[in-house]
Amino acid sequence: MCFAVDIVFAFNTGYYKNGVLILNRKLIIIDYVKQWFLMDLISTFPYSLVIELAMHSENDSENVYQAKAP
Repeated sequence: MCFAVDIVFAFNTGYYKNGVLILNRKLIIIDYVKQWFLMDLISTFPYSLVIELAMHSENDSENVYQAKAP
């Protein structure tokens, strides 16, 4: 959750380029997407939830097959 909030802040936080503070929103977004966005996006992906759901659906599938067996 913290990384998701960080993404929102990063899209709205200026940065320095060659000693000049950049506050233009379009330039901030372009710079962030080029440098950190992918890493932040990967870090916010809920891997544990996806694995848990996959394991749960796999167990449900096995139970269905066992119920159909004679």
